[in-house]
This record gives sequence, structure tokens and C-alpha cells, in this order.
Amino acid sequence: MAEKKEEFKPYIPADKITPEFTATSVIVGVILAIVFGETPI
Repeated sequence: MAEKKEEFKPYIPADKITPEFTATSVIVGVILAIVFGETPI
């Protein structure tokens, strides 16, 4: 049986540059560090 192969199209194109170090990621990282790094009293 011959099946029609669809060309794979990624959600984010390969030529798009996405920043990994943003203000949102820093804020979320600080909040998670506080929540998970807090020692119980």
C-alpha cells in the first residue's frame, strides 16, 4: 500500500532565534528557588 508522506513542519522554524535568558525565566527561577530552597522551621 502506498501511503502519502506528509512533509514534517515544525511549530517553530529552524531559522528563528528564540531567547533563552529572559526576564520571565529569571523571575520564575528566583521564585522557584525561594519555594524549593526554603528550609522548614
